[in-house]
Amino acid sequence: TPAELARLVDSPAAARLAGLDLSDRRFGDGAVELVVGGKFGAALRVLRLRGCGLTDRGAFVLAREGKDWPLRELD
Repeated sequence: TPAELARLVDSPAAARLAGLDLSDRRFGDGAVELVVGGKFGAALRVLRLRGCGLTDRGAFVLAREGKDWPLRELD
Protein backbone atom coordinates (compact mmCIF):
# COMPACT_ATOMS: atom_id res chain seq x y z
CA THR A 1 0.00 0.00 0.00
CA PRO A 2 1.14 3.60 -0.30
CA ALA A 3 1.32 3.83 3.51
CA GLU A 4 3.62 0.79 3.65
CA LEU A 5 5.82 2.25 0.93
CA ALA A 6 6.03 5.52 2.85
CA ARG A 7 7.18 3.67 5.98
CA LEU A 8 9.76 1.70 3.98
CA VAL A 9 11.35 4.71 2.28
CA ASP A 10 11.66 6.52 5.62
CA SER A 11 13.16 3.58 7.46
CA PRO A 12 16.90 3.12 8.12
CA ALA A 13 16.68 -0.16 6.19
CA ALA A 14 16.05 1.78 2.95
CA ALA A 15 19.71 2.85 2.89
CA ARG A 16 20.75 -0.80 2.61
CA LEU A 17 18.39 -1.83 -0.20
CA ALA A 18 20.08 -2.88 -3.43
CA GLY A 19 16.83 -2.97 -5.38
CA LEU A 20 13.24 -1.80 -5.25
CA ASP A 21 10.62 -3.41 -7.47
CA LEU A 22 7.25 -1.67 -7.47
CA SER A 23 6.13 -3.19 -10.77
CA ASP A 24 2.37 -3.33 -11.36
CA ARG A 25 1.50 -1.66 -8.05
CA ARG A 26 -0.40 1.27 -9.68
CA PHE A 27 0.91 3.82 -7.18
CA GLY A 28 1.05 6.53 -9.84
CA ASP A 29 3.32 9.55 -9.61
CA GLY A 30 3.09 9.42 -5.82
CA ALA A 31 5.48 6.45 -5.88
CA VAL A 32 8.17 8.57 -7.55
CA GLU A 33 7.74 11.34 -5.01
CA LEU A 34 8.11 8.84 -2.16
CA VAL A 35 11.14 7.16 -3.75
CA VAL A 36 13.07 10.37 -4.49
CA GLY A 37 12.30 11.64 -0.99
CA GLY A 38 13.32 8.37 0.63
CA LYS A 39 16.43 7.42 2.53
CA PHE A 40 17.89 5.24 -0.22
CA GLY A 41 21.65 5.18 -0.30
CA ALA A 42 24.49 4.25 -2.58
CA ALA A 43 23.45 0.58 -2.47
CA LEU A 44 20.38 1.14 -4.70
CA ARG A 45 21.23 -0.41 -8.06
CA VAL A 46 17.82 -1.53 -9.38
CA LEU A 47 14.63 0.52 -9.52
CA ARG A 48 11.62 -1.00 -11.26
CA LEU A 49 8.52 1.13 -11.74
CA ARG A 50 6.89 -0.62 -14.72
CA GLY A 51 3.13 -0.71 -14.48
CA CYS A 52 3.01 1.90 -11.70
CA GLY A 53 0.92 4.23 -13.82
CA LEU A 54 3.53 6.97 -14.00
CA THR A 55 2.82 10.01 -16.14
CA ASP A 56 5.26 12.39 -17.78
CA ARG A 57 5.15 14.42 -14.56
CA GLY A 58 6.44 11.46 -12.54
CA ALA A 59 9.20 10.79 -15.08
CA PHE A 60 10.30 14.44 -14.93
CA VAL A 61 10.37 14.35 -11.12
CA LEU A 62 12.53 11.23 -11.21
CA ALA A 63 14.89 12.75 -13.78
CA ARG A 64 15.12 16.11 -12.03
CA GLU A 65 15.28 15.05 -8.42
CA GLY A 66 16.78 11.58 -8.67
CA LYS A 67 19.66 10.99 -6.32
CA ASP A 68 23.21 9.98 -7.16
CA TRP A 69 22.22 6.35 -7.04
CA PRO A 70 24.50 3.99 -8.92
CA LEU A 71 21.53 2.54 -10.82
CA ARG A 72 22.33 -0.27 -13.21
CA GLU A 73 18.72 -0.89 -14.05
CA LEU A 74 15.82 1.55 -14.28
CA ASP A 75 12.58 0.10 -15.60
